[in-house]
Amino acid sequence: MLRLLILQIWSRYERGEMKYILDTDLTDDLDVDEACKFLKVGLLCTQDTAKLRPSMSDVVRMLTGEKDADLETITKPGILGDFLDLRSQKPTDDIPLISSGRDSSPLSSENTTRASENTTP
Repeated sequence: MLRLLILQIWSRYERGEMKYILDTDLTDDLDVDEACKFLKVGLLCTQDTAKLRPSMSDVVRMLTGEKDADLETITKPGILGDFLDLRSQKPTDDIPLISSGRDSSPLSSENTTRASENTTP
C-alpha cells in the first residue's frame, strides 16, 4: 500500500497535479503549497539512488522553509520491495547483538542480548 501511495504521488508530480492528491475535505484550512512542499520532500527521500536523497539536516531545512524544495531535482522513487521485505523479516535467533562484557566470550549465552529478545511483535 505504501508503494502504491508513493507511485500515485510520483505520477501526480510528473503531471504537475500534486494538489489533487490532497484530501479535499481539508481544503478549508489547508495550505496547499505547504502540503505540496511536504509531498515533494517525501519524494526526495524516496529517490531510487541513495546518493540523490537529501540528508536529514537538508530535510529539516526544507520542511522549515530555510531551503527551497522546489529547487531540488526529484527523480523517480526507488522500488520499495526490498525495503518492505527487510521490515517483514524475523530476526535470526542465533545472531548476538550486544555483549554485556561480563565474560570474555561475546557468544556466551548468559551475556548476550539476541535479536529475538529485542523485538516486539
